[in-house]
Amino acid sequence: MKTCIDIDATLKKLKDDLQASDSINSLSMVFTTQNTVKVSDADLKPLNTVLASYTTEYDPSNESRTHNIQLASDKINGTLIKAWCTVLL
Repeated sequence: MKTCIDIDATLKKLKDDLQASDSINSLSMVFTTQNTVKVSDADLKPLNTVLASYTTEYDPSNESRTHNIQLASDKINGTLIKAWCTVLL
């Protein structure tokens, strides 16, 4: 499950808070698990390069960790993850 900051809802909440008060002391972010990606297949078509990658050191003899890394990489490989999103596997 991924959790993202709902930017539109957060901005609306900020505007509402500012209208209700002369000042605010904190900003409450609004999060969502809904797919809020506004990217179409046409937007992705011209992408022909790696946008990001991650490398970790591990001991291949540690079978449990090797298995978990393989499971995680299988799930996210080729996935576009928006900024401000956290992926929970």
